[in-house]
Formats: sequence, structure tokens, C-alpha cells
Amino acid sequence: MIKSPRLQKILELLFENTEIITGEFLCNNLGVSSRTVRSDIKELNKILERNGASIVSEKARGYKLNIKNEDGLGKQLKEDVIA
Repeated sequence: MIKSPRLQKILELLFENTEIITGEFLCNNLGVSSRTVRSDIKELNKILERNGASIVSEKARGYKLNIKNEDGLGKQLKEDVIA
């Protein structure tokens, strides 16, 4: 589903954390700039929205994964993240 290792890592971090995670946390874990994180989130969101999920961005707080269909996409994401 997601071929970029960095996008996969962002998805993994969002999937593993049920709380909002900051852009700074993502920058530190990925070793990239905040601009790169924002661009990656935008790209990843396009992929996820086509599959019943999204990344919610809360200004001055961070990002959170929102899965609308736990049975379909949630199961697939779990398999992709674990794989």
C-alpha cells in the first residue's frame, strides 16, 4: 500500500500512538525537518483518505490517525504496519 519507508514509519508511529503526537516527535524519530513532516503527512493523507482513514492535524498540538472503518482499513493497516 505505502512504498516510501518514511511514510510507512509515520503511519507506524501514528498507528502505535492513540494520543496526538507532535510534529517535533515525528521530526526527531525520522531525522527530518518539520517542513518534510508536513509534506509527508499531506501525501500520506491522500493515500489514507482513499481508503477510509485520515490524519487529523490539530494546530499547535500535533497529529492523530483517524480510522473510519476498523474492520476493513484498520485491519489492513495493522497488517501493513506489522509486516
